[in-house]
Amino acid sequence: MVLLHGNSLGKDIFAPLVKSITHKYKIVLFDLPGHGDSPRSSNYSIRSFSQILAENINQISGEKYILAHSISGHLVFNALHLLKSISGITCVGSPPLARLSDTLEAFTDIGKVMFKPDWSAAELEMIINSLSAAHKQTLESTFEKVDPGFRMALSDSSFMEGFRNEVEILNGAESPVNLVFSSDDPYLNPSYNQFLEAKLTNPLVKLFFLDWGGHAPFVKEPERFWNLLLKNCR
Repeated sequence: MVLLHGNSLGKDIFAPLVKSITHKYKIVLFDLPGHGDSPRSSNYSIRSFSQILAENINQISGEKYILAHSISGHLVFNALHLLKSISGITCVGSPPLARLSDTLEAFTDIGKVMFKPDWSAAELEMIINSLSAAHKQTLESTFEKVDPGFRMALSDSSFMEGFRNEVEILNGAESPVNLVFSSDDPYLNPSYNQFLEAKLTNPLVKLFFLDWGGHAPFVKEPERFWNLLLKNCR
């Protein structure tokens, strides 16, 4: 199982979930460039991130299952044509975009906070609560490791270099893909996610709508999320 963290986070965000995993899996965790213990980069773009993900994941022998959070879900969508031996994918809080302008409909105004290079105290508190107030110290230390240039790059058009129609990508996917959304996720627009059901015609792509968990249900309720994964997302 390859676990991929979201914007401004790091591999430590999966610690609660890893403790809840009851079956024997080889767990692979790593930090995206500019996050955690990974080096910073002078080229943050969807293309560069997707290539780095594919290069690292393809080095892992055997079948792989990917769990991707938030921005990593979008990176996986765009890297899908490069990935090998993938038995399944679950993306949490990653609404697929058909075009760049879809970001205006998919994300709330609060969601756009994650594109700001700096956060106010109130914004930081909101972000922590959306993930898990119980893990405040871990989250704060994780945020401190993020390259400020990364979020600055998110608001630059050059970051979108390499973007491909994600709805089209998923409709052509040959591995099962599960998209998980929580109704209490403050970053995402529920009406956009509901509309996806009509756009995604590939029977291998399934949508799950939760009424719990916020933006990171695998952190807030790891055991419950793991049971969901075992029951429905294989």
